[in-house]
Amino acid sequence: MLVDVKNLRHTYTQGVTTINVLNSLNLEVAPGEFISIMGASGSGKSTLLHILGCLTKPREGTYRLGETDVFSVTSNELASIRAQQIGFVFQMFHLLPAMSVLENVKLPFLYNNTPAKTAHERALEALQQVGLSSRTHHKPMELSGGEMQRAAIARALAVNPELILADEPTGNLDSKTSLEILTLFQKLHTNGRTIIMVTHDKDVAHHAERNLFLQDGTFQ
Repeated sequence: MLVDVKNLRHTYTQGVTTINVLNSLNLEVAPGEFISIMGASGSGKSTLLHILGCLTKPREGTYRLGETDVFSVTSNELASIRAQQIGFVFQMFHLLPAMSVLENVKLPFLYNNTPAKTAHERALEALQQVGLSSRTHHKPMELSGGEMQRAAIARALAVNPELILADEPTGNLDSKTSLEILTLFQKLHTNGRTIIMVTHDKDVAHHAERNLFLQDGTFQ
């Protein structure tokens, strides 16, 4: 398994109330799978994605990413995992407006000491994969919403991650552009990428290979 999560439990405190977000959750994802995770607002989808992305540590449970026991490594090792093994795609794109598309895609390499020439070549290759080779020197605000999301996907792809985590990747896009982005995800999946996508939209979820529904902190 690429992702092996067991007995995951997470809570947070709101005033004097402790709220269970994840409750003895288990998840296995094989290399090359494309899965979607659905659930109502507050069901814990984003919390789970943050844990899988090594951004949050749960109260209890285990998480293995490949051969790594994620919860037992140091903070520096966690940062290295995030920079080299995981690609993130967000609803809001998170592109830096003052930088060109190419510069945005090269950003992850700042955190893993990749030589500048290699970073440049891999960023160009990632942009070619998402069909943005002609937009490398444009600023994000010169792009359409779909092109901005493609740039964000290229940024995730550039480091050649083992796992891509997508949080509502079509949430800010119209239906036509959403379909284009989902078709791109399916192409990446066909080429062997492992993708975990959180969405509230069942039509979006059905583009994945496997659909999971999160309710009351566990999968139903």
